[in-house]
Amino acid sequence: MGNKEFTEKIAKMVESRLDSAEVHVHNVKKNNGVYFTGLSIREEGSNISPCIYLEGFYSGYENGDKNMEAIAGEIICLHRKNGVIHSFDVSLFTEYRRARPMLRGRLINTERNTELLKDAPHRKFFDLSLVYYVEIPHMDRQEVGSILVQDWHMQLWEITEQELYRQIMENMAETDQASILNMADIFADMHGFNPDSPPEKNIPIYILTNQRNWNGAVQILNRKALKDAAVLFGSDYYILPSSIHETILVPVGEQTGTAWELTQIVQEVNQTEVLPEEFLSSHVYRYCVDKGKLQIAA
Repeated sequence: MGNKEFTEKIAKMVESRLDSAEVHVHNVKKNNGVYFTGLSIREEGSNISPCIYLEGFYSGYENGDKNMEAIAGEIICLHRKNGVIHSFDVSLFTEYRRARPMLRGRLINTERNTELLKDAPHRKFFDLSLVYYVEIPHMDRQEVGSILVQDWHMQLWEITEQELYRQIMENMAETDQASILNMADIFADMHGFNPDSPPEKNIPIYILTNQRNWNGAVQILNRKALKDAAVLFGSDYYILPSSIHETILVPVGEQTGTAWELTQIVQEVNQTEVLPEEFLSSHVYRYCVDKGKLQIAA
């Protein structure tokens, strides 16, 4: 059974078992031009319909791990566990005074998102682009959803891209703060780690992200965080784009390797470890202490 037929049958099965819900199939465009297929399920009395992506379920079906009945049951359980039955207060988004505290920034690869950037306010940063989104808190859980800010939103709010930028930088300083994590400490917390042989023990390696480790690569725009890292290293340092969620910081020095060598590592990791929708860049950046600025190193 092909993916399209699988999706259509699962949608019908799920809707037939949910008496008061509408089920629709959506192709959702994610970062880097990656598309996911999902079911949006809207309960009666609610004006929002969370989307459950089907790629993992289809893989399980193809591998013979699960049949259609079991998959439909899992989707329904997932919906009931995580679904929402309340209505969304649209003024949280339509009124700028209410949306502004929830504005966040996200760094994405410019070349891989040319279509997305046509209709979204953004600011270029080397080979990357800063886009804006609004985090939508979930009334019943700690999780949040997000809505990408587009040009028509700026018109609705009667603001400029400069005002968006200023607001997300303010929010970054106050509510979406940077987190600089020692890689050795991260490994030490892992099960089975041998403290007598820490990886790269002679080279301080840190991860720069935000408190939630979600879209945290944007913190390389945080001047205070960059200066704090410079104080930590006492020298210039390289920034390796791990994903849209975090970057890796390593000091410039003989033990670190050249910028070109680090770029080869980044490219290999991008090809083998990073999800396509989370890819950020294959370049390596350098923070220059004397200038207090970033530049592309390789």
